[in-house]
Amino acid sequence: MMPLRFSLLLAAALAGLLGGCPKRKPHLTSGTALGSARKAVRDCSDPSCREIAIAGDAPPKLAGKPAPLRGYGDPSLTVGPDGKTLVLSYTLVSYHPRAAKSAGEITDGALSIHVATSDDAGATFRFRRAARDASAGNDPAGRAGAGYWAHEVSTITHHRGHWWLAWFSYFDPRGKAERTGDSMHLRLARADTLEGLGKAPAEEAVIAGPLLHASLGRTVDVSALDESLSRCKVFTEPALFSTQGTLYLALQCIVVDFASGKPRRQPQRELIALLASDGSKSPKQLQWRYVGALTRASLAKKLGTEVLTQPELTRDARGGFLLLVTGKNLASKRHEGCYALRIEKLDPPRVNATPLAYIQSSNASGPLSGQCSYDAASALGLLFVRHEQPGIFTLHASGLRL
Repeated sequence: MMPLRFSLLLAAALAGLLGGCPKRKPHLTSGTALGSARKAVRDCSDPSCREIAIAGDAPPKLAGKPAPLRGYGDPSLTVGPDGKTLVLSYTLVSYHPRAAKSAGEITDGALSIHVATSDDAGATFRFRRAARDASAGNDPAGRAGAGYWAHEVSTITHHRGHWWLAWFSYFDPRGKAERTGDSMHLRLARADTLEGLGKAPAEEAVIAGPLLHASLGRTVDVSALDESLSRCKVFTEPALFSTQGTLYLALQCIVVDFASGKPRRQPQRELIALLASDGSKSPKQLQWRYVGALTRASLAKKLGTEVLTQPELTRDARGGFLLLVTGKNLASKRHEGCYALRIEKLDPPRVNATPLAYIQSSNASGPLSGQCSYDAASALGLLFVRHEQPGIFTLHASGLRL
């Protein structure tokens, strides 16, 4: 099966081992509707955007040197119930060692979900646990043979006395074969403590679209929740958010047309969907309802990009709702920076199209700089992912507060 998600973290990182990308030019143009808020535009291309280190979870090495696939991506930052402890879930980028002795021998990246905390407003972070490590496995459909399960794009929140963690999982065959589209799904876990997250896979909800292979035991078919979602074949990029007793889950809807016999992505029909539940039961028992679309292709066009991806819902310092999204160009497979948008109404969603802030990294050599996270309780400002070739991912504190 051809891949249904055309520019995932690992795909671009591995592609970088085979050839370089052209130097990135600044994406922000005079046509981007940022009004007069020029102070809210940040180019994280210099040391002023401090790199975030995580004590106890150092990026991997190969033959005693930093590995070509390494680092931290996909940050999700939230404050704990004590109002002080910052909790960060992220993707640890690494590789499956097998027989690799040099960078040229790496063909299999490893993506795992890890959790860290900070007790000093983000000045330092320390590793707490691996919620789900990359692991060896077999294609659930039996076509691609042996390979590995990859886990990325996590999101974390505290709701009704529990920690909730969601992430994106898929099967990645050994070597350079494409990941299998019918293995792509979201997993949702709940635990009383951070240490308990990911310890009970059998209790996790499996959230997906209609293409998921039956052996993976889908719990929720999101495309069946509303007629407007029926065209969505795959759901990616989860974002959890808790407010006023409601647990929200934002998802990116990927639309693929099979009519011509060759799968064709249709970004003009895609959206970021928002679901809601009271979150009072275990993940498998939750009843979800479709709240509406946070973004559509029309908003991406207004922002001067093709697709909006990697959503996060959060609050500003005054308690107002924010939507963070990354712009993306499908032809170049480049992320085009991170936008912060005001959510004027959550249910049903209404998002103001004028950005409050924008961050990019114009001199990064990799195509995947962009995804942001934010919590007003931290001193970090917007967190930002920077990508360097071939597959080096770093987190940076922009200092830009909302």
